[in-house]
Amino acid sequence: MEKIKDVRLAMIVSAGKTIDYLKFNKNADFEEVISQVMNEVNADGRAKLAAIATANFIISSKRRKSLGTQKEIFEDIHNNREAILSSIEEY
Repeated sequence: MEKIKDVRLAMIVSAGKTIDYLKFNKNADFEEVISQVMNEVNADGRAKLAAIATANFIISSKRRKSLGTQKEIFEDIHNNREAILSSIEEY
């Protein structure tokens, strides 16, 4: 399988995988979710960092509040994409 290089695509794939994993593993900790998502998201470089940051954003949102619907989660990611991407700039 070809590695994902597009940052936005990696974010979308990561979001979907994170949401799916959390649906079936409600009590999973951060490391478990990130490990599982990274095993399923085939990305390189900045795209991989964006995928991790997106998964982290969803996990953090889950801790602060209910995740809401999948549509609401994707809207939240879209509305916060600049903040999510700026969080990886230091790496």
